[in-house]
Amino acid sequence: MLKRLLIVFVGLICSSASAEELNKDQLRKLVTGLNPVVTKNNGQDGVWFPKTDAERILEVLERRLPLALDIIDAQDKQIEALKGSVASYKTSMLLYQEYSEYNLKMFDVAMKSFPDLNPPELGWYEKSSTTFVYGVVVGVILVVTSAYVLDKSLHK
Repeated sequence: MLKRLLIVFVGLICSSASAEELNKDQLRKLVTGLNPVVTKNNGQDGVWFPKTDAERILEVLERRLPLALDIIDAQDKQIEALKGSVASYKTSMLLYQEYSEYNLKMFDVAMKSFPDLNPPELGWYEKSSTTFVYGVVVGVILVVTSAYVLDKSLHK
């Protein structure tokens, strides 16, 4: 029972650690093969490990456990930062949604009032009929003037 609990404990530590800092295979090797013996000493139950097993457990507890706890703390900080990022993203999405709804309302108002908009009236001098009349008058004047000048130059 204690052996399984210790293996699960070390497994949990290993699962939260990065591969470079904590070698999971090495920790498994340290934990597997432990031979605890349940004994009674002065009327109290206890667990006895051979010296090599005790040294392996001590190495895990002294060296690997603090490193694993540091990794867990760093992951907790990373989780908090990610939660803040997600909250900021949600807020940003809500603001963009409000902005798009506002733009949609502005577009609807513009499209509803668009048929009512009349383009500004052109000045009398900008109308195509006025340009046509100017063209005809100038053309007639040119033809008459050209004919008069030609007639005078031929009859001299």
